[in-house]
Amino acid sequence: MKKKKRKKINKNASYAIGGLIVFSLIAFIIFVGFIVLAFTGHIPIFSDMLGTAKAKDLGVKFTNTDYQNAIHKIPASLSNVEDMCFGCPLSYKGAVAMNTTLTEREFSALINKMNEKSGPIKDMQIKFNSDGTAELSAMANYSGINAPVYAEFTIDSSSGSPEFNIQSLSFASVAAGQGQIDEMETQLNSGVQDFFSDSPELGITEMSISGGQIDIVGTIPENITAS
Repeated sequence: MKKKKRKKINKNASYAIGGLIVFSLIAFIIFVGFIVLAFTGHIPIFSDMLGTAKAKDLGVKFTNTDYQNAIHKIPASLSNVEDMCFGCPLSYKGAVAMNTTLTEREFSALINKMNEKSGPIKDMQIKFNSDGTAELSAMANYSGINAPVYAEFTIDSSSGSPEFNIQSLSFASVAAGQGQIDEMETQLNSGVQDFFSDSPELGITEMSISGGQIDIVGTIPENITAS
């Protein structure tokens, strides 16, 4: 069987905000990867599953106040945040140090705001657990397919850029097997490493998860504008 080429990620679409880029990549790479696996027969996906499945509720409820709090915590000038969707063109300049703690409500609110107008990710919840794991749940649309994606993972930032260990993964109502998880984990970490290598303005030296929050240390662009 011929090895399938890994989908290219539009890096300009992901120059968002500090650690948010990492979670944007997670959602997008996992979703696209599942689509590829489904269409190559590795995962049985049926149309009735896609039509009725709903995103897993992680219990992370957020409001516009959480979004405003997140904006105030980020040391960058942001313009037109609602147009900073995955796939939207962005411009940026400069670099500024970042040492910020965001709650899971603030994090989730900001990602949803970024995709509010035309982004392919909707109703995303990010949950930060006390054992150091994170959970991600969202509805995602790609190539006309709309379905929920869910992942649980840990992050190791000791090497200077985030590396992910996926513990569980599902698409619609289908749970991935260990082989599929390993394939997606390799794809995810490769995409993240490529992105950081090509992004001198963006660097994550530490991402630490604890109960309900994430601490992010590194650098981000000083000015980010959605075109």
